[in-house]
Amino acid sequence: MLVKAIMTKKENLDLVDSNTKLKDSLKIMEDNKFLSIPVVDGDKFRGAVAKSSIYKYYFKHNLSKDEVLNNITVGEILKTEVPIINKSEHIEKAVSMLERMRISFVAVVDEFDNFKGILTHKAVFREFNNAFGLNKGERIVIRSYDVPGQLSKITKTISEEGGDILSIVIVDTKSLTDVKEVIVRVKSIDVENIKKKLKESGFKLA
Repeated sequence: MLVKAIMTKKENLDLVDSNTKLKDSLKIMEDNKFLSIPVVDGDKFRGAVAKSSIYKYYFKHNLSKDEVLNNITVGEILKTEVPIINKSEHIEKAVSMLERMRISFVAVVDEFDNFKGILTHKAVFREFNNAFGLNKGERIVIRSYDVPGQLSKITKTISEEGGDILSIVIVDTKSLTDVKEVIVRVKSIDVENIKKKLKESGFKLA
């Protein structure tokens, strides 16, 4: 899946530019319970301003609260080390960035480096939830050796018994015997019969 499929688009975001006063950016964050927001000048992504950065600036400099909030602009304290990814990249790359850099979002751009949106942890978790088919159908966990043809055999057995496969996720159990867990979400009026047929086909169910 590509980043553009699950990113939050620019038009649906609260943004500030480099000239925005800290007072205004802080209000946006407090009103929406954000920890940080993107800084965009026109179509170009400049970085992010975080609530913590505003507080750090205030405590570090010999200025009053009003002076900091009313006179200092976002451009003076923005964080520029925010990773950027093309909207046509696969989400795995963005997930790696989120995990490795411990940030709240990855900025998304197009082929002209124009800002298009952001990809957040929440969006990734939502897609993860969809991939597992959570809250949909019945869950069957099958233990299978990592040999050719096993997955095909599983899906064939389920289909022949009238099961509608909603999702399949294969988990490496780190077993010395090279056993995988195949987690299948199935929609069926008789899941117990499917389980029975899988066992008869030689599979062990967890």
